[in-house]
Amino acid sequence: MTIRILNKNYDINLKELNLSYSFEKIIFAEIVHLINLKRLLLSNNCIKKISAKIANLRNLEELDLSNNQLQNLTAEIGNLINLQKLYLAGNQLQNFPAEIYNLINLQVINLSGNKLQNLPVEIGNLHNLQELDLSSNKLQNLPVEIGNLHNLQKLDLSSNKLQNLPAENYNLINLKYLYLNENQLQNLAAKIFNFINLQILDLSSNKFQSLPAEIGNLGYLKELYLYYNQLQILPVEILKIKNTLNIDETSYDINNLNIDNQILIFGKLGNKLNNLPFNIKEIWLNDYIKNYDIKLPFECVIKKHNTNYGLHSYLKY
Repeated sequence: MTIRILNKNYDINLKELNLSYSFEKIIFAEIVHLINLKRLLLSNNCIKKISAKIANLRNLEELDLSNNQLQNLTAEIGNLINLQKLYLAGNQLQNFPAEIYNLINLQVINLSGNKLQNLPVEIGNLHNLQELDLSSNKLQNLPVEIGNLHNLQKLDLSSNKLQNLPAENYNLINLKYLYLNENQLQNLAAKIFNFINLQILDLSSNKFQSLPAEIGNLGYLKELYLYYNQLQILPVEILKIKNTLNIDETSYDINNLNIDNQILIFGKLGNKLNNLPFNIKEIWLNDYIKNYDIKLPFECVIKKHNTNYGLHSYLKY
């Protein structure tokens, strides 16, 4: 048996339907007969409304409605109990029904590029959530219940209007990637550095004047972005981090700091890079415009980074 959708026949047992960029009117009354669908991709179609009949697709595991013109969602979307991935980026959502948070099997939600000003407290029900993208919205605060997302590995809150984070956020012990850039943050509580598994922390384009010493607790941190803040000095504890650490800026005074087997990474070399300790093994100059071949004191090993061809061999002096 077949179902005809947009002048094309589809087997009723179809598992995946991709109608992205169809540039035709999507008729949900036809799609909802494909009750065995697991993936439904409808991005970039100027869709303004989702039919309540979408609730018929109970086997759906992935739903992509990104880059449409949705201003709200039907509450019946909460009946998609097997949904694992939900993409709603690039719409005009200001709020959406709390029923979404009955979807306890969700692992990925992308709501970037909408007009969200707040989140329902029910977000804390999504205990299996691993990736949450809320970037480029209008969020001024977060519900404390977001701290219940203990399996969360990636949280993107960039390009919002956040001025602080609730203390309960600091229970996200499995978090690996945290993007807080382009907000209005001035301070971070020391507890945020309990994220011992954090690998990437982006604090750029905020209003930070200092960082707490507890940043040294981030033993797995690999990349730290701090540009466009008001920082003048980094805490010495930052050099407790045992992994390769990418520090993006150039104007921090790190003179005479003790360090063991560290690799420092800078966007450029600034004139405050003086009196580097002998124990530094490598300095990675990661510049997007030029490549640097610079001799540093104490016979340091320098890595040369080429943005076109990747990482080159060590240059020893």
